[in-house]
Amino acid sequence: MGTRQGPAGRRAGTPATAHGSGRPLLDKGPKPRAHQRGAGTPPFPLVTGDAGKMAAPGVAEATAAPHPAEGAETAETAELSRALSRLLPGLEADSKPGRRRALEALRRALEEPGPAADPAAFQGPWARLLLPRLLRCLSDPAEGCRTLAVHLLSLGLRRAARPHDALPRLLPALAARLAGPEPTRRQPEACEELRLALVQLLSLAVDLGGAALAPHLDDALRVLRCSLLDPFAALRCRPGAGHSR
Repeated sequence: MGTRQGPAGRRAGTPATAHGSGRPLLDKGPKPRAHQRGAGTPPFPLVTGDAGKMAAPGVAEATAAPHPAEGAETAETAELSRALSRLLPGLEADSKPGRRRALEALRRALEEPGPAADPAAFQGPWARLLLPRLLRCLSDPAEGCRTLAVHLLSLGLRRAARPHDALPRLLPALAARLAGPEPTRRQPEACEELRLALVQLLSLAVDLGGAALAPHLDDALRVLRCSLLDPFAALRCRPGAGHSR
């Protein structure tokens, strides 16, 4: 009969086995970490897709968030578009007082401090909403409404970030009001002071348009020829001074 060997009698390096089973005993001691963080391992796991937004706090937000200035411009443009959209339907009113009130409200919206004071924020609503409606107001049957429309067009040209963009629509509209089918015939605009204001608006467009005026020189020259023949003395003097160059 062999002698049973205790733990002390086992050879070194022989794993312990369960009694009578021959299976090695599980080591109950501390286990090494399954993953050791290496020098090049990022502190957060690399996860793609929607889960990646939670993998690295601050990274996704920094990528998706717009620049603060861009967000402010977009908000100002949207605010101005909403304000103008509430006022513009009044320009289609059947009554002269209703149209005049709408134009006066637009004048206050543009002259008072607010989003309209920023040329970048003003450019989009000006070209998309204001300019086409104000050009239609140049033929309004009420002289007071036409006068306000000319004032607002002048204000819009000075305020817009790209005033030359208005030339393809503005110059033909001015020619239609100031230059009749023939130079010797009466201009469509009957009011002398309004004809002078329209020529001043044309002069402003020439000053601000620069090289973009070239495709519209024919319209500008038609207005100039008719203005030189105008019976209103102040208007005959204005084109020579305003368009000498």
